[in-house]
Amino acid sequence: MSRSTRKEKLLEKARKVDTGPGVYRMLDKNNQIIYIGKAKNLRIRVRTYFQESKNPHPKTALLVSKIHSFEVILTDSEAEALILENILIKKHKPRYNILLKDDKSYPYLIVDYNHSFPKLVYTRKFRRTKGIKVFGPFVSAGAIRRASRFLNHTFKLRDCSNSEFANRSRPCMNFQIGICSAPCTNEISQENYNACLEQALSILTRGSSAALKDMEAQMDKFSEEMLYEESARIRDQITGLQELLNEGEQVIASNNKNKLGEADKDVIAIYQKNSVAAITVMFVRGGRLIDRISYEINSISNENEEEILSRFLAQFYLTRDSLQSVEVETAQDNVFLPGTELNAIPSEILISKKIPDLELFQESFANLGIKARLKTPSRGSKAELISMAEKNAKENCLEYLNQSEDIYRTLGELKTRLKLQNYPRRIECFDVSNLGDTGIVASRVTFIEGKPDKTLYRRYKMKTVTTQNDFEAMREALTRRLTRSSNYNFSEDKEDLPDLLIVDGGKGQLSMAVEVLKELDITGIDLVSLAKSKTNRNFKGDDIVKTQERVFKPGRMNPIGLRDGSGICKLMQRVRNEAHRFAIAFQRSQRKISN
Repeated sequence: MSRSTRKEKLLEKARKVDTGPGVYRMLDKNNQIIYIGKAKNLRIRVRTYFQESKNPHPKTALLVSKIHSFEVILTDSEAEALILENILIKKHKPRYNILLKDDKSYPYLIVDYNHSFPKLVYTRKFRRTKGIKVFGPFVSAGAIRRASRFLNHTFKLRDCSNSEFANRSRPCMNFQIGICSAPCTNEISQENYNACLEQALSILTRGSSAALKDMEAQMDKFSEEMLYEESARIRDQITGLQELLNEGEQVIASNNKNKLGEADKDVIAIYQKNSVAAITVMFVRGGRLIDRISYEINSISNENEEEILSRFLAQFYLTRDSLQSVEVETAQDNVFLPGTELNAIPSEILISKKIPDLELFQESFANLGIKARLKTPSRGSKAELISMAEKNAKENCLEYLNQSEDIYRTLGELKTRLKLQNYPRRIECFDVSNLGDTGIVASRVTFIEGKPDKTLYRRYKMKTVTTQNDFEAMREALTRRLTRSSNYNFSEDKEDLPDLLIVDGGKGQLSMAVEVLKELDITGIDLVSLAKSKTNRNFKGDDIVKTQERVFKPGRMNPIGLRDGSGICKLMQRVRNEAHRFAIAFQRSQRKISN
């Protein structure tokens, strides 16, 4: 079917779509979702994609050329459509939608009471099982790690793994330096350990002020009962907690509390240059600027700053983890241990630009039970906060552009130097690791535009290879990976093929990869193997000659040398070393499990 005929049929189908609000999904020839949008009137909105336009934007024209079908989902209101649109974007990550990079879940602390000596565990994911107590979500991952470390050291809680705990025969170094009570060797009773744990948790559940009062009362009680060692232990805990709180007060002073104000707020600013926009989010909690994160959005074409900011706000707030129905502990007072501020959506969200669909956002917030107001201040202390965020956004955008220019130049040079048929936007590298005939595993790392995308990392535990054979292990890993490509997999979890496929090794690994591609009848991707540099001595043993990193290509006898220190060499080494690290880490974890 020609493109014009397909477009006419899609237009005819669009004319029959309902006129109510909802979400539409554009699909390509492989039935993959490539774009998701919302509309107040679905028929009018979808129809515009397939009607003739005098000056269509190149990006829109490219999108329409890829559309082979579409689906619609009706909703009761446009606000519901906005929420559903961003939930689906987060789930499917369509190629032609603006997407948030580094979209991570928020940090929590959990305590597993199923263990006789529970410990504080930092995590971003958890299962709702019996005996698990959850604290969070928290704003700053780094700050909550520091707070958790403080609580562990102050109240002498264990931080070892359950397997280490079960197999220890004598106290570890932490006990020797006084930051652990060594419950693993019964240096403390279960009752006393749990009492220390509850004191630590009271700071999270009740706040620092209430916890200090309880600790002071308990210290006085032990003193009256002449239990001076116990009283001194709690005195030291109180001293440590007060010192940390005083540090927090100094941070408040240094950040100018009058400017930040008492109310919790998020401050969001955007800066756009060329095809890149940088967005900075500053979190103000309890009068303290506790964290700042930045997002860079690339390949922007026809959207202005207001539209980009609007899409960012929808993805950032309408799909975030803190909206999920999770029973978590919260502090009752406003005196937080630095780092333990909860990641609840604040009452104020300050933004640098007026977005076009402000009322729709407020309605969507109301539907989700979010009591927050979007504001664009023009003067006063809040405008100063916006100005601070804008400076950060501008700096991040310019830095990202400089880094992007370097990596694009390097990728272009890589294409030329290795005479690749594709621009190496997506690079995948495979490595094999084993310890003799045990723990045979393989790894895959994926770099997108020169940067690692850890959501696309994969680990392979060998199913058919039982003895040490790197070639067969590489064959199995590549076969399992490539059969998940669009040519062989028709499920939702299929993956795109890489532009450049790298195998760690020499000619043997390369030959095995060539065989796999032929067996699966996969063409159109570049394939190379990367061998480490080697050192040779002359026959007298005096001179040492070190070769360059060597790249082998199918059909070429001699390797291509990569000059040490060049951008191409550094990129290839980084990709190879990351695959090596990932494989070794998995192999070690498997060895621990087997032991």
